Amino acid sequence: MPGEFQLILHGGVVDERLRPRLVQEIRRIYASIFAAAEGQAVVEITEIPTGWFFTAAEPSRSSLVGGTVAAGTSRSDRTRLMAEISAMWCATTGCAPNEIVVSVSDDGA
Repeated sequence: MPGEFQLILHGGVVDERLRPRLVQEIRRIYASIFAAAEGQAVVEITEIPTGWFFTAAEPSRSSLVGGTVAAGTSRSDRTRLMAEISAMWCATTGCAPNEIVVSVSDDGA
């Protein structure tokens, strides 16, 4: 089963020109950890309009990455996946570590 990832972005927070790179890097990270082909990770993007979510009474600048991995994936692989995605996201977008949330759950198989 391939990994599946949903990127939830607030409007205006992540430059549209960076999005293909983010998708490519998530696929690369997934492939490197799970010895899979880069195309095996499915990555979709959903943009939430500006002003729908707030942090401290200001429009939210957080991005969310939700993913699934095969049931039984080790804790160390799951932790490495989340850490590498978080670090890549910060390096690519210039966001602060508290502006990216990464969550990975079992695919339920």
